[in-house]
Amino acid sequence: MSIKNIFWCKSCLNMSTRPRIEIDKNGNCNACNWVEEKKTLDWSKREQELKKIIKDTKSSSTYDCIVPVSGGKDGTFVTHQLKNIYNLKYNLKISLHNC
Repeated sequence: MSIKNIFWCKSCLNMSTRPRIEIDKNGNCNACNWVEEKKTLDWSKREQELKKIIKDTKSSSTYDCIVPVSGGKDGTFVTHQLKNIYNLKYNLKISLHNC
């Protein structure tokens, strides 16, 4: 790859050579664009939608849901929230492909 084809995000300095990073016409990477988009979401509304889904689907089964995780901090946070905030019983499906 030529140095001419390498770009840096003007906000966070992510390089265009980093996997899954794309730089838009304004010079921002997709990760920074997602951070900005999340600021516009109505998180209370989304949580109410989640609670409705849980209420409508929860049963007396052994598990309430299946959680696919890679073992990183995001999956750890999700499983913690499901168990401790939403009182769900889950079955973990761990991916070893990200290791």
